[in-house]
Amino acid sequence: MPDVLLRLLARLGARPLALAVLAGTLTVLLCLPALGHGWYGDDWFHRSLLTRTGMFAAVEPEHHPVWVLFRFLGPGGATAFLDANGLSPWWADADVRAAFLRPLSALTHMLDAALWPGSAPLQHAHSLLWTGLGVASMGAALRRMLGGALPAATVALAVLIYAVEDAHSTPAAWLANRNAMVALAFGGLAIQAHLRWVVDGRRACAPLAVGAAALALAAAEAGLGALGWILAWQLTCDPSPWPRRLARLAPHVALVVGWRLLYDHWGYGAENSGLYVDPGAGPGLFLGVLAQRWPVLVAGLWAPLPVDLWAVVPARLHTAVGLAAGAVVAGMGALAWPVLRAPGPVGDRARLLALGAGVCLVPPSATFPMDRVVGFAAAGSAALAALLWRHGPQRGPRQALALGLVLLHGPVSAGLLVARVWGLPLMGEVFGAGAEGAPTDAALADQTLVFANGTDFAAIYTPVQRAATGAAPVPRATVLLAPALGAHEVHRTDDHTLVYTAEEGFLARGMDQLFRAPHRPMAPGTVVERPGFTAEVRSCTPDGRPQTVAFRFDRVLEDPGLRWVAFTGLDPLAAPHLGPWQPPAVGQTVTLAPAAPLR
Repeated sequence: MPDVLLRLLARLGARPLALAVLAGTLTVLLCLPALGHGWYGDDWFHRSLLTRTGMFAAVEPEHHPVWVLFRFLGPGGATAFLDANGLSPWWADADVRAAFLRPLSALTHMLDAALWPGSAPLQHAHSLLWTGLGVASMGAALRRMLGGALPAATVALAVLIYAVEDAHSTPAAWLANRNAMVALAFGGLAIQAHLRWVVDGRRACAPLAVGAAALALAAAEAGLGALGWILAWQLTCDPSPWPRRLARLAPHVALVVGWRLLYDHWGYGAENSGLYVDPGAGPGLFLGVLAQRWPVLVAGLWAPLPVDLWAVVPARLHTAVGLAAGAVVAGMGALAWPVLRAPGPVGDRARLLALGAGVCLVPPSATFPMDRVVGFAAAGSAALAALLWRHGPQRGPRQALALGLVLLHGPVSAGLLVARVWGLPLMGEVFGAGAEGAPTDAALADQTLVFANGTDFAAIYTPVQRAATGAAPVPRATVLLAPALGAHEVHRTDDHTLVYTAEEGFLARGMDQLFRAPHRPMAPGTVVERPGFTAEVRSCTPDGRPQTVAFRFDRVLEDPGLRWVAFTGLDPLAAPHLGPWQPPAVGQTVTLAPAAPLR
């Protein structure tokens, strides 16, 4: 690195406030394309609930947005509205739950609804404000953890690498994911206050640390990441005797226990969903998914792996993917080994960074792997990349690999951050494909829109998004028969009945398992009564997923009250097309090919 750049970094690293402000500002500048985005997916649910439109027009007054804005499934949440409007898929587990306690983040959305309800740019500007605060706060915490032990230039490089981390893209550009940045802002403050208490001896900062951590948890479950860094510090860098080290964790442990008790008492958590696993409600089940998902998240921190595609990979391959990711993790461990075992401050901080990043990824393993959950952990990978380059072996392949990491997490990541923010509308297609592709004639208002194949998101958000915008008619009801990512043979046995046979079985991918977990199998002979039709499971795969299902409607399939649509398109580079679909004639069989999940 040129001497002039080193001197500039050293000067910047010696000015904590300037470094934090620069980090937050840099992230916001790279994320400015978000100002041109609109609302996607869960944003429509939030808008409808906040403005009491569509299916939420008659929502009970006691269902205050502060408490229900992130209650997606389960008692007291959106499930009742989904069932009442025929939106839950027929395979939904009656006891499925995905409800998250995020009152502080909910308040930020209520502010949007009160001040600028119809302005997407202003709502995104609000999110970018939290993005800047979150990155600045965590950057300052990272500088506080490294400062005094490592040269100022290394510290500044670590913070700037973290600022351009491309995983910031979705929390910065998706309004519904703003909660991650709110949690990051208060979590960074909690880490800083804790270090002022245990390092500087400022006892008044102890309650400030606990209070900031409580606000982080009130913003999102991601706030546990702050406590992960505090735990890692106490285990690696606090020079006090072990009893005192552990005693300093007691206030934070009490906070987490109290938070979890309230979480359970108020009915929040996840249960019987294949996408979300609650560590508190099912610790054994969580350990099983942790072994698969944690290595994928860790590998995604270091390599440009599309971890978000986990949800569309067949579930039978998840173990193999986890093992491959484990090999990447082992390789990174071998690369970092010289600094991890080094004595003195460099080794202490290297072990802090590795442990902190690893611990921070344990709670996010409760959901399926995706980059948007690594905000706290990414501080560790960013700093460790800088440390490996500046303080690892200065010759040989390890130095070349360390330089490659800095370039990958620096300039390359910055470019990816801009590109991923620009490309966020592609994610919106997964949610909005139904609303944007369904028929727009007035007759739809008196018809049941039947998705011959599709996704939970496309079916659910068709009426939600259309009711929120008022730009197109809302179907009377919506029915989803089968996932779009698998192939299905469809045989018509009579005027009222279609029999689907799925080549790999229904619910073969994580994306299709939101409403039913793999450990909640179905049995042949299961009959599900839904408004307007009945689903009968005739055969199952060995792992208990439906394979042949008969759908009998209460009217002939050509009845004008039924409007049939289906997704087509195998090209992953082309948007899936939702178009009209005609049920086969009695006695005939047709094939529904799998559709690409997104452009």
